[in-house]
Amino acid sequence: MTPVESRFWSQADDSANETHDPMGLCILWRGKRHTAGAYGLFRDGGPRLAHVWLYEHVHGKLPPQTRLKRRCLGGPTCVIHWAPERWVAKPAKRRTRLRPEQVREARALRASGAMTTRELARRFRVSESTMSRALRGLSHRA
Repeated sequence: MTPVESRFWSQADDSANETHDPMGLCILWRGKRHTAGAYGLFRDGGPRLAHVWLYEHVHGKLPPQTRLKRRCLGGPTCVIHWAPERWVAKPAKRRTRLRPEQVREARALRASGAMTTRELARRFRVSESTMSRALRGLSHRA
């Protein structure tokens, strides 16, 4: 066993687990925890989630767009019962802003009765609520 493996297993504990899980006994992380949750945090060159470090140490690097999903009842501190799952991140919403000249044009079209708020929103490629707020002067000044 390498020094890194020894350090990892010194922070894992399977003796205090009373979870009756069909997967078998969980090995719970007793080391440091990640600040954003209860997941174990292990340092090997840099901070890593303990269950990810163990999975990659045994099985190799996770493929792109893959994350680990818990398969047991032991909670997020379990480091052994995790399975890979294909995962595609949703693209971040692009924030669309109306330029002042667009707001002036939209207000003129709406005032003349030529277009509805929905039609204006489609024309300028913004949501109806964004267009409505712009027309009422709540979020855009023109």
